[in-house]
Amino acid sequence: MNAARGLLAATLVITGCSTEVDGPATPAPPADNEPVVTEDPSGDVRLDTDAVVQQISEQYEERNGVALDYLTCPGAMVVTAGIDYQCFGEVGGEDVTITLEITDDDGSYRWSETG
Repeated sequence: MNAARGLLAATLVITGCSTEVDGPATPAPPADNEPVVTEDPSGDVRLDTDAVVQQISEQYEERNGVALDYLTCPGAMVVTAGIDYQCFGEVGGEDVTITLEITDDDGSYRWSETG
């Protein structure tokens, strides 16, 4: 029996296999969302708040398996790469904070739950 275990261990080492079982797969980092922008009368390009709330709400439910009860984001999110905005919501009576990061000057953005 010990010879069989030794042979199995040697085979695993030689073939580069491992007897360890990996944990759950690490989720891929969030992809940038397509721009949903509007231009205000002063010429500033802003994210369309209603469209952003809808996108984030749908993606939150896909990622977490539970829908947000509500989500609010600032109404004047000027598009400037590198700027972060905070959105606030609730799930099952618990507060949720979403940080939205503008990733380019076209209005692409990514978000993450930060609280």
